Amino acid sequence: MKKNLILSLVALLLVAASLFALTACGEPATTTADNGTATTTPTPGTSGTDDPTVSDKVNFKFFKCGKANATLIRSGDIAILVDTGEDEDEDGNGKQDDGEKILEYLAEKGVTEIDYLIVSQFNKNHYGSVATILEGVTVKKILEPSYTKTGNAYDEYRAALTKAGMTPEVISDTYTISEGDLKVTLYPAKSTTTSAEQDEYYSLAVAVDSTGLDVLIASDIFGARVTELITALNGQKFDILQVPKHGAFNDTVETLIDAVSPKYAVIFASANNPADPRTLNLLTEKNITTYITMNGSVEAKYKNDTLTVKQ
Repeated sequence: MKKNLILSLVALLLVAASLFALTACGEPATTTADNGTATTTPTPGTSGTDDPTVSDKVNFKFFKCGKANATLIRSGDIAILVDTGEDEDEDGNGKQDDGEKILEYLAEKGVTEIDYLIVSQFNKNHYGSVATILEGVTVKKILEPSYTKTGNAYDEYRAALTKAGMTPEVISDTYTISEGDLKVTLYPAKSTTTSAEQDEYYSLAVAVDSTGLDVLIASDIFGARVTELITALNGQKFDILQVPKHGAFNDTVETLIDAVSPKYAVIFASANNPADPRTLNLLTEKNITTYITMNGSVEAKYKNDTLTVKQ
């Protein structure tokens, strides 16, 4: 009798395991709460976190900083800051600059140093607060695009580097940062131009590949740079796309969106400098959940097999 009972229990366990294997083959579930928080639970066994050596957590913070760019990436002990926003708010009314906001957040999270500070382009709304960051926290390495510029903002940037004793690394070829479970690839411009829009044409794009969460920080790439980047990405898809040029509309926006197939979009924009309605309509038509930083900072994290995006 006891032997038969044991055999029956073994059979039941085998059936339960088979049912679990079948249900595990379903699609990931995505839910959006009333407060704008979206969560995605990946298909069990496909996230890569079954490997105990893999980090189970990556965080992104897209800061509310007007029509300016600043994104913090954290994974384990690694902190990467892509752009710093401006050194004053866009209304010029003397409010806290973007660098100070970033430093406050770093202090809140217990981050005492930045491993990589990436300057995507030499427009003051991307690197205007570099001096504030260098004065407030240890920065191990600075990466910048391979072009130069003239003007007060650029001179102040160079002066801040000299004061801090920093020599940036110029990115002229594809550059990869591999830290634990985090792979960050910088894509520089391959062609040159003398266009007045040179910031957009020379802008670095940053692709972040991590377990459960892949993000493309497109900065302000424009025109030929979009085509160039799509070719370099070689079919890679992303969970989140930072829409370039603050949501401006042009004939390359849809091409980029279709190429990278994001589930979510983030746009750095403000009430004074809003995203183009045509770009917003395009994202809506493609069922892409979109967050605009004028409504607050956007945070995305992957932990315990769940991707959460909230504002």
